[in-house]
Amino acid sequence: LAKKILILAPPSLLPQWQDEMKSKFDLEFINQKSDPRFIDVFSHDLLLMSHSSAVFPNYSKALESVFWDLVVVDEAHSMKNSQTKKHILVRNLSKKNLLLLTATPVQNNLLELFNLVDLLQPGLLGTWKQFQEKYTSDKQSRQLNAVFRDQLQNILSKVIIRTTRNEVRS
Repeated sequence: LAKKILILAPPSLLPQWQDEMKSKFDLEFINQKSDPRFIDVFSHDLLLMSHSSAVFPNYSKALESVFWDLVVVDEAHSMKNSQTKKHILVRNLSKKNLLLLTATPVQNNLLELFNLVDLLQPGLLGTWKQFQEKYTSDKQSRQLNAVFRDQLQNILSKVIIRTTRNEVRS
């Protein structure tokens, strides 16, 4: 189902991703940081790259020119600001499927949540202004409008799977 796969993760997690993909799925991902077989982004169908390397202009242009069946972003909370190079890169990638992984909850305001959901399914929540007018109840967009809480949770349940620590331990 997925032949061209890109995994973006922090540099320190690339070896772990490479090992896990090999041991659990027998998939040989090429790690752009440490694998001597890496030539360029076009040379492999299964590619691991760090967020920080992927945003370099030579890599980002190449990554954007490939159609990816699946893009996985680990530590996706680092994409919560839509003005960052990382967020812009992920938004601009040609992709069939996008999986964002994070264990870090939205902390500052609802714009962070909006930005992550907008990466997954652009327009699902409308524009930021539309979202803000309907779903927030304060000027800093830190408080959810309780009147629309259930409606928003219903929409989010279509694109977000939330797993608690207790569920993982089970």
